[in-house]
Amino acid sequence: MLTDGVRGRMGNGMKQAMSQRGFTIVELLIVIVVIGILAAITVVAFNGVQQRAQNIQRITAAKEWQKLITSYVAVNNSYPLVNGYHNCLGSGNVTNWDADPNEDCGWSNNVKHPSSTMTNAFATMGIAPSFPAATLQIASGFYGTGISLRASETLDPSGTPKASYPTLLYWLAGVNQDCVLRPVVTYVSGGIALSSTAISSGNDGPNATQCRIALPDPYAL
Repeated sequence: MLTDGVRGRMGNGMKQAMSQRGFTIVELLIVIVVIGILAAITVVAFNGVQQRAQNIQRITAAKEWQKLITSYVAVNNSYPLVNGYHNCLGSGNVTNWDADPNEDCGWSNNVKHPSSTMTNAFATMGIAPSFPAATLQIASGFYGTGISLRASETLDPSGTPKASYPTLLYWLAGVNQDCVLRPVVTYVSGGIALSSTAISSGNDGPNATQCRIALPDPYAL
């Protein structure tokens, strides 16, 4: 028969053996999978927060430009340049799309540059804001960025064409984003139209939302 002392030593030995047993392969795989899932969730959440923060910066800058332009037109009853232009506004645009030392904006295959005359004119109404420089992929190998004053299409909301209607153009990261500013320009047969209910001008590829915001009507000045 086993004495109490022997039983005690055997019990302690079994406990030590159990405590020294390592993880099995299955347990290790489960731990790795769980860590991977948590890491992926963290990355997605961070990217979402970063995207929202960048879009807020873009919208804030666009609001300031809208105020400057509207104020300038109200005071001067005109735009600083003739209709038919498309120029970058202010600073903060990319610089690596062509050899021109000026900052670039617009589409990567249709580069636009700033007009110091236009920017300086609007800056008389207040501080000209910079615009987040991050480029947004709007198609395969095709990018859009910056903020510009574009007037290259016809507004025809009521059957009376208005050539080269001025609009504020910028992009937000992600599809189906709310441009916040109104009225939004939408695309119709033969030109563009204005909408007070649309949240954007549509998606540009799988990663960006295009925002074209109508500015004061030069034909009504």
